[in-house]
Amino acid sequence: MEIFGYSPNMCTYTILIDGYCNARRVDDAFRLIETMKKRNVFPNEATVRSLIHGVFRCVAPRKAFELFIMFLEKEPMMQRLACDTLLLCLSNHHMATEATLFMNKLSGRGYMPDNLTFNLTMTCLIKGFNLDETCQILDSYIERGLKPGFNTYLALMQALYSVGKCAEGDRYFDQMIKGGLSIFLILQCNGTSGGLPVHLCHTICSRCCTYYLVGYAGSVARKIQQ
Repeated sequence: MEIFGYSPNMCTYTILIDGYCNARRVDDAFRLIETMKKRNVFPNEATVRSLIHGVFRCVAPRKAFELFIMFLEKEPMMQRLACDTLLLCLSNHHMATEATLFMNKLSGRGYMPDNLTFNLTMTCLIKGFNLDETCQILDSYIERGLKPGFNTYLALMQALYSVGKCAEGDRYFDQMIKGGLSIFLILQCNGTSGGLPVHLCHTICSRCCTYYLVGYAGSVARKIQQ
């Protein structure tokens, strides 16, 4: 391109990075980021996302994580562009420990994931990490303004009730209802979304009367009897 007087732009570099990753030339993909900066073309979110997904496609997930930790230490300005995508990749590969370490590291720097990343990451931690520490991480982000989705609450309550931590499960149940997500529980209990475990339905049925869902308690009870 440069021979003919054309200068690569952001889109060109993003396509080249994706091509390098598809050819398993990870080192060249990282070097191209350096080339961009030298030519005053700073990578945008799409470029960084392409790099992260590409590297995770062509090397082992744990190796990919190590590469990006080293990369972000050298390129702190790119952390905000990379964080959400990297957490999503870690969650998709069920790398709960690595996702936790990464979130803890970033939280001290004021990082706030978007809601999609937050909920997917928390679901990953609930299924594959220490439950008490997961609750602490979840609570810390709730205090900072993030809101867990229904599936995140459901996975957490199931995990807590399954190990006998009923008080903690009840706390999140109360929190969920106060956050306006209670109607989704009723839909689940009615079977429209796949149903809930019986022990969780019992809890929901007994607590619904405390709130504004009294009219649905009968349908919940009938579902349990079935």
